[in-house]
Amino acid sequence: MGQQNVAILLVEDDKAILEGLGDLLSLELSKLGYQPEVRLAEHGAAALRIMDNFIPDLIISDIMMPVMGGYTFKEHVQANPAWVHIPFFFLTARTDRQAVSQGHRSGVERYITKPFDTNELIGQVKTQIELNRQRHALHQEKFDSLKRDFTWMINHELRTPLTYVSAYFELLKDSIAYLEDTGYSEESLRGIQSGCMRLIRLVENFVRVIDLRTGEAQKHFQEKAQVIPDVTGRLHHIINGYAAAAAAAQITLRQDIPEELPPLWGDPDNLREIIGRLLDNAIKFTRIKDTNDLVIAISAWVEEDELHIELTDNGIGFPGYAQDQIFELFYQHNRSHLEQQGAGIGLTIVKGLVELHRGRITAYGIEGEGSTFTITLPLYHPDSPFSQPHLNKKLVTILIIEDDLHLLDGLTDVLELPYPHTYQFNIIQASNGQVGLDKLQKIKPDLIISDISMPVMDGYEFYRHLRENPNWFHIPFIFLTARGERKDIHKGHILGAADYITKPYDNEDLISRVVARLDRYFQQQQTIQHNIEEWKRVILQLLQPDIASPILSVADYSEKLIEQLQQATSEEQLKEPLRGIQAGSQQLTRLIENFIALTELKTGETASAYYKLRSLSNELPLLFYEVAQECQGEADEANITIHPALIHNTPPIMTEPTQLRRLFTHLLRFALMVCAGRGQKHIFYQIRTHHSTLESIIEMPELKLTPHEQALIQALFRHNDQQLFREMEYGPNLTIVKGLVDLHNGQIELEQTPGSCQLSLQLPIWHG
Repeated sequence: MGQQNVAILLVEDDKAILEGLGDLLSLELSKLGYQPEVRLAEHGAAALRIMDNFIPDLIISDIMMPVMGGYTFKEHVQANPAWVHIPFFFLTARTDRQAVSQGHRSGVERYITKPFDTNELIGQVKTQIELNRQRHALHQEKFDSLKRDFTWMINHELRTPLTYVSAYFELLKDSIAYLEDTGYSEESLRGIQSGCMRLIRLVENFVRVIDLRTGEAQKHFQEKAQVIPDVTGRLHHIINGYAAAAAAAQITLRQDIPEELPPLWGDPDNLREIIGRLLDNAIKFTRIKDTNDLVIAISAWVEEDELHIELTDNGIGFPGYAQDQIFELFYQHNRSHLEQQGAGIGLTIVKGLVELHRGRITAYGIEGEGSTFTITLPLYHPDSPFSQPHLNKKLVTILIIEDDLHLLDGLTDVLELPYPHTYQFNIIQASNGQVGLDKLQKIKPDLIISDISMPVMDGYEFYRHLRENPNWFHIPFIFLTARGERKDIHKGHILGAADYITKPYDNEDLISRVVARLDRYFQQQQTIQHNIEEWKRVILQLLQPDIASPILSVADYSEKLIEQLQQATSEEQLKEPLRGIQAGSQQLTRLIENFIALTELKTGETASAYYKLRSLSNELPLLFYEVAQECQGEADEANITIHPALIHNTPPIMTEPTQLRRLFTHLLRFALMVCAGRGQKHIFYQIRTHHSTLESIIEMPELKLTPHEQALIQALFRHNDQQLFREMEYGPNLTIVKGLVDLHNGQIELEQTPGSCQLSLQLPIWHG
């Protein structure tokens, strides 16, 4: 394993100290196996200029400096979303109590006073660099996982109902001539409608999961949360709404719900969706069991200030090993046999909605015997911080671990004092580290405060468990302890605790430092969320609103055709709705294929596959010829002839055949679309060697694009302005083309002449 690069920015007005500290860090970090690059600045303004072209892994800054001091410099750094993640140290001679307190309250990762211990400084520098890299790696891993999940969904799940639509249409075409066989035709039409409805549900669920994963659902929940009274009546109403579906499947619904359940705090619509999705699942997976006496039992009870709602069925169940996986996105037990039952999204949504209510859900199943789902929701209390939106404060959960119950209650009281800050604290208590770990299984705190010396499990061991779990790694951690020796404080910092506070503590200072840690944490999380939101915005933009139009069009024409089948006396009478179904199906297919291709490009899946599978190829002419043959059906419909001019023995290019084929397909489809819309009859294609590139030219004689169209296409090709694709009907095709051209390190140009319109694609020739 080679040395890791590490970038450090030092800011200090004393030139001797600045250069000496720079040499020290370079030497000591090299000994630790790093490849350090240390930049020096004599004040904050100079440091900001350096950061225009240099992003450090750590900043160490003095406070008292000319031109721009340390606090102003820190504010500039942490106001920039691209820099907010960088750990920031103050290294200063300001040692008076007020200055030290101000430094800790500012939210910097470390406040170190001069003169400093070299080993302690280097140890803390190393800890912060490694912690920050681990945080970044975990975030990137989760983000990549999120992108892979959604790419997998659209690539696999959307294709299944789309295949239903196209396959049933082909069956319908074959049978429509036999008017007496209306039952068979109706079955095909119902299959088309089923595929359309499933597509609509998938798109809706897709957006729902994005909202849950990116935090949008949390915003909506906070806006709509309220006291939910008459929980008993609401549960009966929701369950009774599924009585007809259960009866049709010969399933008995049994309710065991107390007459007066206490109120909940949450979103009534979410509660209805949670119960409804579970009931819908239970009915689906119970009715396919070949047995009599099918039952779904719904019960509710109150225990320890929580409402428990349980749904039990005697359906097909699932094996024990699946109970921890069943809520994962797209997981579906026995998928090959149960594909028609769903895409494995519903339970993911249920879990997300339950967690919005700060509840939890568990599943238990026995294969062949049935399953049980248990929802646990906290009851409403008027004095609960969850139920006080009028305070206009951000609700945060703090886990406090302390074995002295008097100190535990005292610290809780201190944090709940009405200090003027922007948070409303929800305090969770634990008497030792083991109890703290048990609490973490049920809650997700925003900050943890822990003593060190405790029975059963001390603070150090608890902290080790915390940092070993990727789901907890990001939580800011404060040691609050009577152990105030220098070596103890150093150990806490070396472990990576966000702060180390010794007892006895000053109440105001404690709260200020807690608030500072929360501010820093949410500031960093906001930047991460911004990146996810940007990705979400792109994905939802790609999921074009007009995708619903062809789905509904196909469904409407199918319904119309079902009605006409009963009265039709000739095949001619059925042609209009049949053409409508065909046109809608083709448009839908193109939209979904484009959506899949665009999403794979945006999430990096296309690039990943390309770099993994690319190789040398000299079959570009043959490949384009095959694509032209595949597109001939679309060309025939538009009365267009494609004229490929084949050449042989072309020099090799570096490519991946699947992506190259996709590039040619979308390029040719663009040509067909613009020609069909303007009555053009011919498309000419040729390949030639041009300097160090292999050039593919598509010529469309007599075609004249408008100046606005030319400007849009050229902006997309030259500036990669992919937001423009929504302004053109053929924009998605060109956006895919541009993405694949960039992947090949190629160029594409549009040239409009008085006699024709030409597209020139240039791919670099491989020279070894």
